[in-house]
Amino acid sequence: MDTVYVDGTKTGGANNGSSSDPYEGAVGLQTALDAVNNGNETNMYVRNTFSLGATIDVDAAGGDKQFNRWLTIIGCEDSEDSWIELADGSYNIWDGQGGVFDNCKVKDVDNIWFKHIHFYNAAAGRTIFDIGHTGTHYNIALDHCKGSECARAVEGGGGLMHNLTIIGGEYSAGRPVVYCVVIDVQNVTGVTMLGVKVGPGEGRESIIINNGTIAGCVIESDTARYAILHEYNGHLEVYNNVFYKVGGGIELDSLGASLVEYNNIYDLYDAAANVAVFVGSYGTAHYSDYSACNRASGAFVGAAKGANVVDIADDDLVTECIDPANDDFRLKPTSLCLNTGRPTYGDGVNTGYTDIGAWQRISRIRR
Repeated sequence: MDTVYVDGTKTGGANNGSSSDPYEGAVGLQTALDAVNNGNETNMYVRNTFSLGATIDVDAAGGDKQFNRWLTIIGCEDSEDSWIELADGSYNIWDGQGGVFDNCKVKDVDNIWFKHIHFYNAAAGRTIFDIGHTGTHYNIALDHCKGSECARAVEGGGGLMHNLTIIGGEYSAGRPVVYCVVIDVQNVTGVTMLGVKVGPGEGRESIIINNGTIAGCVIESDTARYAILHEYNGHLEVYNNVFYKVGGGIELDSLGASLVEYNNIYDLYDAAANVAVFVGSYGTAHYSDYSACNRASGAFVGAAKGANVVDIADDDLVTECIDPANDDFRLKPTSLCLNTGRPTYGDGVNTGYTDIGAWQRISRIRR
């Protein structure tokens, strides 16, 4: 395995990328990424804030999908004496400093794994983390990372990207532009989101997606928009999530779009008017049941309300969860969502009940 080290605050001087003589600053970070041996298993350790003056391009080299080798970029503690990997919830910051450019672009390389990186840029109209572009490429992972500010936190680009995994972490958008989508991956084939906190967009849905799985997530949205817009002709499975103060839950918007949803909690911002699952003239909800909603009727349009949907109080989940206002969505002992879900969806026998909601699904997934 190859190992490379980069320190964000250091500038100037000779370096060789070793632990005692790391590459330095944002320029050094780009130099290190360009110097990676393509196809090798490589760990790149990064520490201290990187002040970016231009886009960081991950396009010269990556891992090898055939042999499951990865280029892994690992955020470390801000220390001059060690290279200790950060704990979940702590991040190495890549700050765009308000520059009119995308923070990080992954272009046409395979098997790139980011861990504990905070992509940040307080600039209207830009994207924090951009993938896709012109060629076909595979396997990008964001492992307990963070994206904030800008118009988009994660964007699928216009290329042929396959297999994006987002595990843990949190993402939000909301600079003062006309439309802010937090995670726009409608052009990516195969998206998996597990245990992610997604903040509201502005004037658009929080997540726009083609196909994949969304599980164990907490999703907020613009109070006038759906949390998830299911585009194009893919199949989407959505289960054990919390939709918190959303303008709507899931909207199907393409003829070939198909949906399976269960074990979700829908906290509709306007319980009298908003919709949990909307299937208009397009798409098919193959299965929709065993969820909970704060609207007693009319919350499932084009997809009949399942016989096992739980009606919960319209009180911003105060009755069901321990402290939703402070992101604690664990169920209270008195919650109606305890033991009222289903363990799996499929043709097998339902052998017992599980909880409705997100907290039990959130766990660290290793490759």
